[in-house]
Amino acid sequence: MKIDDVIWLRDIVDKLAWKHGVDQEEVEKVLDNQPKIRFAKKGERKGEDVYMALGQTYAGRYLAVFFVYKKTKEALILSARDMVDRNENNMAKSKTKTLPEFDSTTELVDFFDSHDMSDYWEQMPEADFEIKIKRRKHLIALKEDVVMKVTRIAKAKKVLSEALINTWLREKLQQAS
Repeated sequence: MKIDDVIWLRDIVDKLAWKHGVDQEEVEKVLDNQPKIRFAKKGERKGEDVYMALGQTYAGRYLAVFFVYKKTKEALILSARDMVDRNENNMAKSKTKTLPEFDSTTELVDFFDSHDMSDYWEQMPEADFEIKIKRRKHLIALKEDVVMKVTRIAKAKKVLSEALINTWLREKLQQAS
């Protein structure tokens, strides 16, 4: 499987910063740095499963990154946090833990936010990815009435809504600076 792009949701970016002290660049560096990847859970959409990548940033920080592999060859980041240091006593003890079943992706992410993923690593099948991130996308939630108005205007101008919004934002940012 191949990953070309990374998708970031604003809520996830904020959560990673305040809860785990992880920034976007660190996550992307882990993905760029040949992480070990395991299948974590069947996705909520067919063909879009959840994976866990364990790897190191260029600065040497070890992170666990959870993402949904999208059919569009994109990784939708769900969570990322520091890996826990392991010692031999804990490693022996971890073999007795069984990975629970999760009803949702949210349950899986919440579980690993408070549990050591190395306790369950061997129970997850390996996954093979070629990762060459070209760009990243940021998804921002808009109010429904705004979306409807933008869509109407974009259709009348025969342009994509995304292109229209980006043009307007660039104009506003230029005016503000």
